[in-house]
Amino acid sequence: MTVMLACISPSSRAIEETLNTLKYANRAAKIKKLVSKNVQNVEAHVSEYKDLVATLKLEIESLKQ
Repeated sequence: MTVMLACISPSSRAIEETLNTLKYANRAAKIKKLVSKNVQNVEAHVSEYKDLVATLKLEIESLKQ
């Protein structure tokens, strides 16, 4: 959830600033957010990296010989 506080003044000296604040608050209220999970299958990635490391170790050993 998001909360926006808009401070306005009843003074006639601050009418322009108050009007701009209300316009901005109105535009901000129309913003819609889409929330989605950022979940990855970590096990698959870890197993792939283990296989890659094992393959590279074998390649290093063969190159040393």
